Amino acid sequence: MEMRIGTRALSVALVILMLLTTFSVVATETVRADQDGDYTYSLSGDPSVATITGYTGHDSVLTIPNEMNGYQVTSIGDHAFDETINLADHEITSITIPGTVTNIGISAFYGCEDLTSFTIPEGVTVIDTDAFYDCGFSSITIPNSVVNINTEAFRYCVG
Repeated sequence: MEMRIGTRALSVALVILMLLTTFSVVATETVRADQDGDYTYSLSGDPSVATITGYTGHDSVLTIPNEMNGYQVTSIGDHAFDETINLADHEITSITIPGTVTNIGISAFYGCEDLTSFTIPEGVTVIDTDAFYDCGFSSITIPNSVVNINTEAFRYCVG
């Protein structure tokens, strides 16, 4: 008995096999969420580094520490200080970011209208999409280390 497999069936089988192989090889990086004081963060990488993911306190003047439970803070995550999501009950007027931070994520400070003065630390290389959308800056300092300012990072900033 002769078995014949059509070209189309063979192509489909190969595509499925390639997809299964691709999905089984996806990075196995562990991401863990945690809290230190009023800040929430996630860990990733090897060695692990921290990304600030939110703020649960009620202060309007913030200083982000350079470490969370012994892990170096290297990023401000997407929507971390988004007024419309995380901080609906109060406004941030001032924030100090440590020099260990290299990335400011998507919509990280979205809608922080009372954030009027801000210095981005030397070492930040990326300011992501909508990072400071609708902030009320009267001044902002951007260091030479920033090599990538993504789409509409400062959209609707009124200052």
